[in-house]
Amino acid sequence: MSWDVLIQDFGDYKQIQEIPNDFQPKSIGNRNDIITKIKATFPEVNITNPSWLVLENDKFSIEFNIGNEDIVDSIMLHIRGDESVINVVLELLTNLNVRAVDTTTGKFVDIQENPKRGLNKWREFRNNILKK
Repeated sequence: MSWDVLIQDFGDYKQIQEIPNDFQPKSIGNRNDIITKIKATFPEVNITNPSWLVLENDKFSIEFNIGNEDIVDSIMLHIRGDESVINVVLELLTNLNVRAVDTTTGKFVDIQENPKRGLNKWREFRNNILKK
């Protein structure tokens, strides 16, 4: 179970609801270039499997599902851990110059307002399930 965040080209739309059903996102780049940028940002990331990178430490883990295609249309982040992971996600978005949707809230990850909102909702959901 993870907090999932989708990175993709979302055009200039301000809210998910504005995006038309027939919207075709642009690619976010060449897979090798994206891996190089992620590795430069997080030197400790494991790139053994170039379609599924893993960054983990004693506080969090992030799995980067990049896929097998040379041209990358999206990256799904599977995130587990404490709130320190938020700064890592924000750094990634900044360095890749992309936006992301928080699949827990169904909204863009809001770097300015409350980027922890989705993580906190996911952790609350997870903790409720684990109590049962």
